[in-house]
Amino acid sequence: MKDKDILDLWIDTTGYEEDWRTLIEEIIDEIYTIAETFKSKQEEEEEDIFFRRETPETLVQNLKDLLQDLEKKINEAKEGELPRSDLMYIFRKAAEYIERAKELVEVWTYDEPDEYYPEEEEEE
Repeated sequence: MKDKDILDLWIDTTGYEEDWRTLIEEIIDEIYTIAETFKSKQEEEEEDIFFRRETPETLVQNLKDLLQDLEKKINEAKEGELPRSDLMYIFRKAAEYIERAKELVEVWTYDEPDEYYPEEEEEE
């Protein structure tokens, strides 16, 4: 079969006016656009959840756990058990958490959120 015959068969069989490559590439592009939007919204929601659910006590414990985990992974890297690329990934993730923790501390310092300092109910 010739290219034109194959394309005609595609159009007749599927009803699509575009060739399969163009059609599929357009769908992939749309999915990438949706995925980027979804990821952005998901990241915003994760940040909101982080700010709402973290308390000073849990943040301290999480940072202590992070420190222990980092020390363990650093030792593994020193002993040659952990590749450099894995350690870099761990450092990036740790830095992201540390940055969010710093932002939260700043919020607590300047905004005094209601969940940490609940308003007292007035008796009538």
